Amino acid sequence: MINPRVLYSEWNPFRKRYAMLLGCSISHRHIAQWSKHLVTTAAPFYLTEALAAQLPPTLLTFERQEFAYVQFDLSLRDSYTTYAIHPEGIAFTLLHPHAFDQLPPILQNALIETQWSLGRGQIYVWDAIRSLVESSPGYYLAPSRCTSTADGTKFALDSQIWHYFSSETRAEWLFSFITSHHPPYETIQLSKQEWSTIDPYHRQIVKKLANSFAYESGANCFSTTLAAVTADPVLATTISTLWLHQVPFLRSISAYGYRVAAEYREPIPGLRDAIFIWWGPDNVARHACYLLYDGIVLNKNAQAWYAPRQLVLLDDVIAYWRDEGMRMTVHTRQ
Repeated sequence: MINPRVLYSEWNPFRKRYAMLLGCSISHRHIAQWSKHLVTTAAPFYLTEALAAQLPPTLLTFERQEFAYVQFDLSLRDSYTTYAIHPEGIAFTLLHPHAFDQLPPILQNALIETQWSLGRGQIYVWDAIRSLVESSPGYYLAPSRCTSTADGTKFALDSQIWHYFSSETRAEWLFSFITSHHPPYETIQLSKQEWSTIDPYHRQIVKKLANSFAYESGANCFSTTLAAVTADPVLATTISTLWLHQVPFLRSISAYGYRVAAEYREPIPGLRDAIFIWWGPDNVARHACYLLYDGIVLNKNAQAWYAPRQLVLLDDVIAYWRDEGMRMTVHTRQ
């Protein structure tokens, strides 16, 4: 289960203050916060029309479009991938583990299988996490959290089982979860000399953000990129924590003097201090990153708490975001 890029062997929750994950420094506070973001007491269960008809009428259910009004925590939305649920999930309910346990086994199995088929998060392939669950005092709950599907047994992680995990097991589970959602980027570490070649205008905030994780969901590619070109370090730090829409992002980089230099089709020798933007077929900006120099960019792939702000190669980001109909523009300060 553990990805070799995770330096778990160097992490001891009781002896070390920091560890490295994907080349990024993390602390006890990260582990504590992420433990709250991975699972919640009342988990969302999405329902097909057929499944909704089988549930007790006393359960609180919501139509899909009503979900926005529930104010479900953004970090939990990312953990449960509620933004990517298949359209067949027409409604949802919130279930505490004890409420789940009150349901007949046939309904429990149907709920777990449905979450897997609809793409909800926190449903795992049993063989991948079995050893961790079996080492926990909460293992006795596992049979009611498992169901057989056409492609093997699936396991639904919930807050009751999570409560039984030791701090080491939680860290191990979190590390594996994060790496499983990470693109195949290799983190770049700059030397003191390499940092000195970066314009002081950008260096302070970029160095602060580079190769770090946020504590919660929200900050996205646009806020990370805009923060990198913001001169005021206090304002830049605030911007770096925001979920930023494309429109204020584009307006702000224009105010800082960044203009479209070209459509990007091949490497531009000597290019530095530039912004790259990916556009969808609908001409809406989908992604952005900031180029320091020599093809090294500051990039955050998503708003999720498990998406780090990394220094990576531009070529790796291009390869990941390559999609039919997408185009790239490069913006330089003019």
